Amino acid sequence: MKHLSQIQGLVRTITIAVLALFSATAGAVDLSRLDLGSKEAVKSVVRKIDNPKTRREVEDVVTDLALSRFDTRIIGADFVAANGQFPYMASIFGLRSDGTYFPFCGGTLIAPTKILTAAHCDILVESRVFVVIGATDLSKDVLPRLPIEAFRSHPNYTDRTGPNGTKGAPRNDVAVITLQKPVLYARPVSLANATPAPATPVQVIGWGVTESGAASKVLLGVNVDVMDDAKCRSAYGSAFDPTVMLCAARDGRDSCQGDSGGPLLTTGADSQQVGVVSFGRGCAEQNFPGVYAELASLVDWIRVQ
Repeated sequence: MKHLSQIQGLVRTITIAVLALFSATAGAVDLSRLDLGSKEAVKSVVRKIDNPKTRREVEDVVTDLALSRFDTRIIGADFVAANGQFPYMASIFGLRSDGTYFPFCGGTLIAPTKILTAAHCDILVESRVFVVIGATDLSKDVLPRLPIEAFRSHPNYTDRTGPNGTKGAPRNDVAVITLQKPVLYARPVSLANATPAPATPVQVIGWGVTESGAASKVLLGVNVDVMDDAKCRSAYGSAFDPTVMLCAARDGRDSCQGDSGGPLLTTGADSQQVGVVSFGRGCAEQNFPGVYAELASLVDWIRVQ
């Protein structure tokens, strides 16, 4: 048993060392620094491991490190979603090495086998991911666990690390997940072709820890307003790219890390998705609105996946 433990420890050490090379970091591995090419390279390396036991151990390390980046927090909730109010809402779960499941990102059903989410929600090991669609209360609702076939990020996605190693912001931060089987019990969301004008009320939904620090398993929503691009640029400088991003905020209300990949929606009976939760500074921090991938700029790519 001691020999087995030593082998497992060696696999973990080697895996972390390889990931450190990919992420260009010394010491702790930060998978958020992996660019799109490095992510695909890691996936390819893992797939080529012939020994099932070794592959499983490597997948454990990669998945645990990837999931450790995510928190769950939605700030200033205005409402609890009613059953069936958002039938297209998806919760994306990752499987940790200890056998527990962790809902780390949101998404939306956009076609029977397609889920729209954020590109930075890629945890690299598709076999450790499943999706639940149409849930309101994650602790009570009994819905199918849907395994995924593939996770495809936008080809022009760039992560938070700029070319000189400085912190930037994710651009073209959208991805489409392909499910192994079609979903026939939920209605897909409608994707908008245009971005609402500044000051238009919109809403963002997600699960997670509220500002009180208590875990919430129910789907929450906050009402925010689309902001003028100039104000977003003032807040984030060159990190904000108005060609593929939009901002939305209202005092004391925001999405946060665990809501990544979730939708920014217009209000009313004919609600459409206009954005994908991407990044921001803190959560509901004054003068720093939430930033979303702007679907009007990216919808053509999304629809052909």
